[in-house]
Amino acid sequence: MKTKEEELRAISETLEAGEHIRSCIWCTHDVPQSLQDTTCCGILAVTSKRLIFYSSTFGIPWLKFINYHHISSTRLEKNVLDQGSSEHIILMNRNAREVFKYLPEADALEHFIAALGQESGIDVSNHAFHM
Repeated sequence: MKTKEEELRAISETLEAGEHIRSCIWCTHDVPQSLQDTTCCGILAVTSKRLIFYSSTFGIPWLKFINYHHISSTRLEKNVLDQGSSEHIILMNRNAREVFKYLPEADALEHFIAALGQESGIDVSNHAFHM
């Protein structure tokens, strides 16, 4: 099982005064790269001020910051026809669709979603879909 120590340390080093991590999950995120998207594995953290995604792509660590006031909607989706599928956290960030695919580990997705709703002030709707 992976540990989050390195990832959490990298996120913690970027926190502003008074900001703290409320919850985090392992997930993947598709990052646009010229002609195709690159799927990156990392940690998505809910802080008291914003979302922070940490990943290390091709050995190069990087962070993505999403301020809560740029998020217009958030929803949790799951394919009900595929019981083995993972939930997707979908954000509208400055009119761009951001998708984070939850990777089940020891993380509690429910705690993450509750913290996200509380910190962002945005209701996280839950949707089931059929593919």
